[in-house]
Amino acid sequence: MSYFYRLFVILTLFFSVNEIKAQRYAFDQGSIRLGVSLNYANYGGELYQPNLTARIESDRITEFAIRPSVAYFFFERLALGVDLTYVTIGQNDKNNVVTLFSRTSWSVGPSIAYFFGERQSPIFPFISASYSYQSSTEQEFERSINTRSKGSNFRASGGMAIMFGKQASLNVEAFYRVDMRKVQNISRSGNVFGLEVGASLFIF
Repeated sequence: MSYFYRLFVILTLFFSVNEIKAQRYAFDQGSIRLGVSLNYANYGGELYQPNLTARIESDRITEFAIRPSVAYFFFERLALGVDLTYVTIGQNDKNNVVTLFSRTSWSVGPSIAYFFGERQSPIFPFISASYSYQSSTEQEFERSINTRSKGSNFRASGGMAIMFGKQASLNVEAFYRVDMRKVQNISRSGNVFGLEVGASLFIF
């Protein structure tokens, strides 16, 4: 009886260890991450100033954006994917009376992200970067015409993925973005600091 009992214990431990080893988690190789994020940004610079003949002092720009994304973990913790971003931008004068201009833009491009932390941790710090091609339509005050432009942007960010169970997370991150755009054959650039909140679903 003692022999069979010991054999039973050994077999139970063996299968338990192998089951633990076989367990997967969100950032394992082969996992897929589906995400959507919203961000708010406030910024300024020559790229973002309207071309006005009237002497109207402009305020800083407010931006709202939605960013769906998909990524695949080619290696544990390291994911490569694609980001698609839709942005609406508005700027008023400092008295918030006159709308100086509005802009709608979309961008798409590759992204990379790396996650830190222990496998069973509820919080995973991460860093990410992306490069996107951008197309914009802008309506300016005074001239009442639409201007189209193309360009690109580089985005770098760092934040935390707060896990809810094994397959979902709430993401909070701070980002820095550099925009490069040609407006009427004139190259201009600007930079953006912002905060982003989103959610992710992991398939594994």
